[in-house]
Amino acid sequence: MKNILIFIHKFNDIDHLSPIAYSLSKYAKANIKIVSLLPFKQHRGDFRIKFLIKDKNIDFYNFTDVANRSLSNTFLKLIIEAGSIKKKKINKKKLLNIFKFVFTLRSLKKIIFSLLFTIIYKLNFYNFIVSIFCKNLWAEYFFKFFNPSILIYDHGITTGKLATFSPNINIIKIANLKKIPVVSLPHGVPLFKDHPARYDVVKNNIKNDKSDILVLQHKYWKNECSNFGLDRKNVFVLGLPRFSYEWLEILDKIVPKEKLPNTNSINNLKIVYMDSGPNNYTSNINEFYKTIEYLNSNNKISFLYKPHT
Repeated sequence: MKNILIFIHKFNDIDHLSPIAYSLSKYAKANIKIVSLLPFKQHRGDFRIKFLIKDKNIDFYNFTDVANRSLSNTFLKLIIEAGSIKKKKINKKKLLNIFKFVFTLRSLKKIIFSLLFTIIYKLNFYNFIVSIFCKNLWAEYFFKFFNPSILIYDHGITTGKLATFSPNINIIKIANLKKIPVVSLPHGVPLFKDHPARYDVVKNNIKNDKSDILVLQHKYWKNECSNFGLDRKNVFVLGLPRFSYEWLEILDKIVPKEKLPNTNSINNLKIVYMDSGPNNYTSNINEFYKTIEYLNSNNKISFLYKPHT
């Protein structure tokens, strides 16, 4: 049975690659290993990941789970996985419980490493710390541990700068040496038949994709990329598995049922802001911030913000 590695790093990847993992396990009878490239995102707790790993053929790992257990690697692993200190409102009733909790050994360790992570991340040293963790024979050990037949990334890795950072650069280098195919799958949906000029950057990244097999969403986007200079073999159109009937039925059962927040008044104007992505505002980004601030602070408006996915 083939071992297929699927790498995730952000929400989009989980959303669009989960149905791929599900289908490969069910129909291709493959062993699927989902590997988080950003352990501090705590992807293991995502409802789709929880659903997928119920399958005996699907497992979840952080990339930091695969390494020798030296003291230095254990230390770096704790920092990389810690995540930032979360800001929470503390009321008087909770203060005593927090005071008791904070001095337990486990919580104290978490606070220390979260503080280290926050400092490292704010100073832009995170990628440097990861590169130290992945140096020497880490990638060789990684491939020996998983023995993969295929690697699946999303476009965000293989078409951009992330491919030049650890652990991706280490993994892709060994995959090329071992002639293990790297497949690049979409993590979003091009919505237009003919995209505006601001998407030229995306088309240029697609043209320079580093994968062996490139999968695009639909024929119109493929034609646009081809007209922009995409000229290579092994380019395929898959469609959007995220919206397949079978997967939508599964999502309907597993998506957490959350109530909308209480509105200040039933007479309030209700607004949902559907963000199109931070890169689309260009010089108008400050106007965007002002708009969000106004909508959120206006007592006559019940406001919900939906990030771009």
